[in-house]
Amino acid sequence: MIRNIVVFILLFAVSSIKGQSLNTYVGIVTGFKFEVYEHTDDGSSLSTKPFFKRPMSGFTVGQELNKQFILESGLYFINYSKRYKVDLFTLGLDNVAIFALQIPVKLKARLNLIDNKLKLLTTVGYSLSINTNSNSTGYSMLQYGKTYATSIISDTADYTLRKTFPLLETSIGLEYQFKSGVLFSINAQYYLGLKRIIDMDVLYSINNKAYKAAKVFSNGSYFNFALEISYPISKFRQKNKKQ
Repeated sequence: MIRNIVVFILLFAVSSIKGQSLNTYVGIVTGFKFEVYEHTDDGSSLSTKPFFKRPMSGFTVGQELNKQFILESGLYFINYSKRYKVDLFTLGLDNVAIFALQIPVKLKARLNLIDNKLKLLTTVGYSLSINTNSNSTGYSMLQYGKTYATSIISDTADYTLRKTFPLLETSIGLEYQFKSGVLFSINAQYYLGLKRIIDMDVLYSINNKAYKAAKVFSNGSYFNFALEISYPISKFRQKNKKQ
């Protein structure tokens, strides 16, 4: 099904470009990425929620299909960390659990809001991510203490589940076009992971009580608030031809 979606987008692109004078863009993107973890817990003290650890970054190449649609790809650099909370203590190590190279293929739809300058953006897409840490595991054991609570937490993490993994994207945002043709956009994105990429087996004890077992895991899903600047290189080529 995913392959059929990508093929449809590419065929749509080819049929839309014919006979039109349209822009090609190159851009850079960065974003505040909130990773999504899930868990199971034999006790009731472990929790997970989306968290920000490190920003994402990358570059993009886009082609206008017509004045309403842009087909875009590129390369993103994604760091996946690990974090979960036991009772009052948050476990968030500074090391990178997985460093992934994400290759997106996305279709952007634009709706004019003001004078063909400010537009509403909606996006659907598919990404293939490459796990560069696919041969690594991790282990940590930590003890936290405060005057009113003590926790002993250990986890064993497996990052070797997949060398590549897919993500589906949906997003909404705003795009502004400057007189020079440069595009600036702000997008709220959600990337849905379809296959598990991180497994952590957790043991914890609070105030010297019996140990509880939990599992923390991720499919690679994340929310992202992205900023992107794109330059129309097709206009640059046209200027050179005139000269």
